[in-house]
Amino acid sequence: KNLIEKTFPFSIWMSRNPTLSNMHYDSVENLCLQISGSKKWTLYPPNTGKYLYESFMLAVYEETKDDILSTDLAYVSVPVDINNPDYTRFPLMKKLPKPIIVNIDKGDMLYLPTYWYHQVESFPDKNTNVSIAITRWYENTHHKKPGCARCKIKLKPEYKVFQST
Repeated sequence: KNLIEKTFPFSIWMSRNPTLSNMHYDSVENLCLQISGSKKWTLYPPNTGKYLYESFMLAVYEETKDDILSTDLAYVSVPVDINNPDYTRFPLMKKLPKPIIVNIDKGDMLYLPTYWYHQVESFPDKNTNVSIAITRWYENTHHKKPGCARCKIKLKPEYKVFQST
């Protein structure tokens, strides 16, 4: 497959007020281009799911090439509040490493690798009062076993060419 066959449609994210996503990860690669306003990305590496109390929601989708139904991880969510941690309810959060904070402004692009936990805060442009970003997701090259934050990420068989020997 070439790269174009492994992409997903573009998504446009727009808001007139500041927004805050919950902490989650995506099972695809992500490019985010900020058109207007800015975003603050709070990032944690893939091996921190245990300390974030990750949870999974399964989705059913239709596999077009074989016309069969399959399940896939549609969304991985984190039930904790990163900005105001409750260490009584979620004591493992104390073991989280310091997050990586990335701020992107108009014209900046962020590459987010597969399985990186992220929380995104959007802020409107002061002149236009709008935040606009475009994202494009790409098929990932790795597997992660659901519910296993310490599991090794294994390369998908179709990407063996990239494996080191």
